[in-house]
Amino acid sequence: MTVGRKKSEKMWQLGDQQIYETNEYKYLGVMLNKQMTDTNHMSYIGAKMKKLESYLRYTLAKHKDINRVNFGDNLWRKAILPSISHASGIWFNTSRKAKSELSSHQYSIAKAILKIHSMPSMVATWGELGWLPILESLNISRISYYSRLINMKEDRLTKIVFKELVNTPGVSSFN
Repeated sequence: MTVGRKKSEKMWQLGDQQIYETNEYKYLGVMLNKQMTDTNHMSYIGAKMKKLESYLRYTLAKHKDINRVNFGDNLWRKAILPSISHASGIWFNTSRKAKSELSSHQYSIAKAILKIHSMPSMVATWGELGWLPILESLNISRISYYSRLINMKEDRLTKIVFKELVNTPGVSSFN
């Protein structure tokens, strides 16, 4: 996949293998596209959140004798949120649609845990569980990721790539 260029008919060679260009590519669990927008990854994350929400609803329904709020909160904090925030340091939910979809899924999950059928405010529902909005949680995850990168040894490949990106025109500095 070449980034930012229109698809060409150019053939790429790796040894004796021909490699074809693609418009999207899944790398370490992140869906990347040529334009480096969040569209492809958000489609992937949206489907993943629907599955995780179904799993949560099924699990809570199956175990009626447990404290559903504590159990649901633990599922959110220890399984769902880490799964969603994976690699959030390199994918940004920049579009209005992405932000809305992430918040909507978090709201649905919170309502399922609390067994709410009405439409209270999102913030009040999340607050009842002691949750930050997912967009804030993702930002905290990003800050942690960039802090580790900045403090990493200079000879690490990840740090070298990071410094190249930071020194690229059009990319803001993180220092």
